[in-house]
Order: sequence, then C-alpha cells, then structure tokens
Amino acid sequence: MLLLLAVACTDAKDPVPTPDPQADARARLAVLAQATADGSYDATYRFVQRPSNATGTIRIRQVPPEYRIDVTSKGTASFFALNRGVISCAVKGRATSCFLVARPGEEVPPLFDPGVQRLFRDAVEELARNPNDYRVTVVEATPSAPAGTTAPTGASGPSGASGPSGASGASGATGPVPSGTCFAVERVTTLAPSPGTSAAGFEDGTYCFAEQGVATRIEVESGVLELVALGGQPNSTWFFVPAKVQQLPALSPTPTPGRT
Repeated sequence: MLLLLAVACTDAKDPVPTPDPQADARARLAVLAQATADGSYDATYRFVQRPSNATGTIRIRQVPPEYRIDVTSKGTASFFALNRGVISCAVKGRATSCFLVARPGEEVPPLFDPGVQRLFRDAVEELARNPNDYRVTVVEATPSAPAGTTAPTGASGPSGASGPSGASGASGATGPVPSGTCFAVERVTTLAPSPGTSAAGFEDGTYCFAEQGVATRIEVESGVLELVALGGQPNSTWFFVPAKVQQLPALSPTPTPGRT
C-alpha cells in the first residue's frame, strides 16, 4: 500500500505557474534600465519640448558617474556633471564661458539646470532600483516596429551622414541606431516610495531601452527624446571643459519693498 502511494505521488505533475505579464515587464524594465544607468555611451537625441514645441538636439556622453550634456537649439549650452562638481558652459558668438554652478552634493541652481538629466539619469536609475513601484506594460506594436520596440535605423557615420531626424555625423556616430524595447510606465500612487529612495525627476510616460545600455526614446508630458545617432567607445577628451572655469558671481540680495 505504501509502495502504491509512493508511485502515485511520483506521477503527480507540479502545477504550471500562472503567467504574470506585469511581473515579467517590471523585471525586464529593471534589467534594461540598470544597463542604461551603468552604460558608457555617446548618444545624440532629437528633442521636442512641451508645451512650447521647441526643438533641437541633445548630445549625451556618459561614463558613470560622470556625464556631459550638449544642448543645441537656437544656441549651444553644455552641462558637465563631473566628480569635482557641476560646470555649465555657454557659447555666445566666438566666446565660451564656463561656471562652477554646484559643488559635489549641492543642488544645481534652476537657472543652470537643463532638466534633461532628470529623465536619462534620475528616472532611469529609479526604474532600475524600484520597478515594483510602477505599473509597467510593454507598448503595443507600431507599423515600423514589432510590439514594444523602437525601430533600428541605418548606419550614420562620422563623414556627416544624417540619422532619421537629420542628426549630423558630427556627433561621432559610427554605427546603426539600435532598436529598443518600450514600456508604458506609471507610478502606482497608492504605494509609499521604497525605503531610502525618491521618485524625484520621474514622469509617467514611455521609456525605451536598447540591449546595448542606452535609451532609444523617452516620451513624457514635458517632452520627447528620440535617439538619432550613437557614437563609438568612451573617450577621455569628452569631459575636457572648453574654457577656464569661473566661480559664479555673488548676487546682491533683492531689496525689500518699502525699505531704503
């Protein structure tokens, strides 16, 4: 009798686990976001700012924890987040001026804050650390790409060939823009933030990441970033500041009305 019972238990099949698309999407998002947070890359994006609909290009060069942002619209401005602090540079005509705007650990003054780093750094790191704080679904298919991906583009070389949105090869691109997996991400507001973390900088929207460790598209209420050129290997000259770094001038306090 014991032998028959043992045989019956051996023949019994384990229950098939129920698929959990939400858990799978969160896990996949966390892996790709972490690869992007840790990645070293030279990426050029076309941006559209909302609600103004201002357009231009943003070149992001990253070797964690340092990165550099060059924003080109009507003019060009550069933002260096370096181990020694944050430096902001602006070009006016042939003159370039650079200022130390924040020391390590200090907040960047709003006047010198480009804002885009909240998406490609702060939000990406947050999604990698705390995917369970968000409702995550793979984005539906589009005519140009399979379900949940951005379409790859052809090669865009340093000779000046352009990417899909007219990005010049001056960005140093050496190969095709990779496809990315896209996720619709929404913070679950009923959840308290994970201990010791902050969702500051995050916006609900669509986040797309390539296996290579780079964001291919981010679309949120404040604007859209779309990858149009991807450069080669990291270069130590990326973080050379183009002019002498000056200290910000001391600002006089605003007079109080009614006082002399």
